[in-house]
Amino acid sequence: MMLLQIMLSTKCGKYKNFLIFSNCYCILILVIYMKGIIFDFNGTLFLDSPFHEKAWRKYAKEQLGIEVTKEQYYRYFHGSTNPIIYEQLFKKPIPKELIGVFGEEKERLYREQCLEERNTLSFAEGAYELLDFLGKNNIPHAIATSSEINNVNFFKDLFDLDRWFGGGRIIYDDGTVKGKPHPDLYLKAGAKLSVDMKDLIIVEDACAGVQAARASGAGLVVGICPDGKDKFVGAEYTDLLIKDFTELDFSLFEY
Repeated sequence: MMLLQIMLSTKCGKYKNFLIFSNCYCILILVIYMKGIIFDFNGTLFLDSPFHEKAWRKYAKEQLGIEVTKEQYYRYFHGSTNPIIYEQLFKKPIPKELIGVFGEEKERLYREQCLEERNTLSFAEGAYELLDFLGKNNIPHAIATSSEINNVNFFKDLFDLDRWFGGGRIIYDDGTVKGKPHPDLYLKAGAKLSVDMKDLIIVEDACAGVQAARASGAGLVVGICPDGKDKFVGAEYTDLLIKDFTELDFSLFEY
């Protein structure tokens, strides 16, 4: 009798065996359970990509005289940190002190837009249910965002993030690590959760983000694209594409 082994992942973790008999074949399926999850925030949990795009394009045009196309924004800006973005704009490294000045002006424009539409802001569909599930079952979870401290504090107040991500589990761009597409933010978040990267799911909405997630050694890289999976830039770096969190199977987790 032939034995066929099917593995949903080769990256270890706790697994459960299922034996299925069909005619003369015995199929062994190994289901791999993930031990935790790390979320990007902007455009992933919080659907704010249009605000960031408008703020960046307005800032680049009015302050720098540079036209940024939608394609350029989603390929090079979306999900990246300010130092990387300004290198794209100026085509050369920018002194750290200038990045802080430039970046805060853009982020001010962004926060103003958010506040103007405060009553319409929300998390992605299914996100609240997933976060409550993670908390109820003590599944490690964190945020790793390219946002800086002023925006992080803004989001904490706006969404009461400490309800789900207390204890320093919001990892942000504090200037001490390389930003996405480098994996450093995700590695720092994994260390904070005390979970091996191969046992973690990472959810991202940006090309730079999924590149960072893949480089971190994450067990499962999930791309989220509310506008349609066919529009996701960087799909080649993902293991799974979802439209929203209602499509993420809770049975992936060990609990």
